[in-house]
Amino acid sequence: MSLLTNLLCYLKLDEAANTTRADSSGNGNNFTDTSSNVGSVAGIIGNAASFIKINQRLTKASQIISSGAFTVSGWVKMTSALANSYLWSQALTTVSKQNIVILSTGHVQCSVNGSADLDVAAGIVAGSWYHIVMRFDPTVASGTVNLYINGVFLGTDTGKAFLNTATASYIGYPSSANTASAFAAIDECGMWSRALDDGGVALNGTAGGEIAQLYNRGAGFTYPFTAATSSSTTP
Repeated sequence: MSLLTNLLCYLKLDEAANTTRADSSGNGNNFTDTSSNVGSVAGIIGNAASFIKINQRLTKASQIISSGAFTVSGWVKMTSALANSYLWSQALTTVSKQNIVILSTGHVQCSVNGSADLDVAAGIVAGSWYHIVMRFDPTVASGTVNLYINGVFLGTDTGKAFLNTATASYIGYPSSANTASAFAAIDECGMWSRALDDGGVALNGTAGGEIAQLYNRGAGFTYPFTAATSSSTTP
């Protein structure tokens, strides 16, 4: 299956600072700089969005992922001492419902229903790029959340139900009321309305399939997902 299949939004985040970040998928899910001054720095491919102050965020004033299976993928580099920092979220006013969060401990948390469904000791440190993928499949074990870091299947949890009450989508902070501190660069964020293929990998193994394609041995893989858009050969 092509990575274009069921692609809802793909943000290359190559744009200049203080501008709207365009959805390359053609679905019109552009994210605006509602906090002002989201910067631009060198990314894993091209440029990346830079978050260096409390409450910086890019916003889409609607819920992009509404129900069912989904996958969210992105690259993140913590640029100073770690703090609790959002990569992606969907929220209702000030309350996050779905999210991927890098914690000050180097852990990564993700949620489909407003709680910390999965907390993985990922060993995140400042100064390095990490590829993070959250995958949700409601048809497996009454709702299964998987987390992949740099192509490795690091965590899973079951019995999770999607809480379909969010009203907006964010890269960075989920609201102006959030008091966490992010010092991060974020790049190449994709959202799909299906669970991407991981090659059937076992826990703690190296993923295959589409998740391996996106990681691309640490080089990344960008829309429209052809060999020419990658800086090295996919596995």
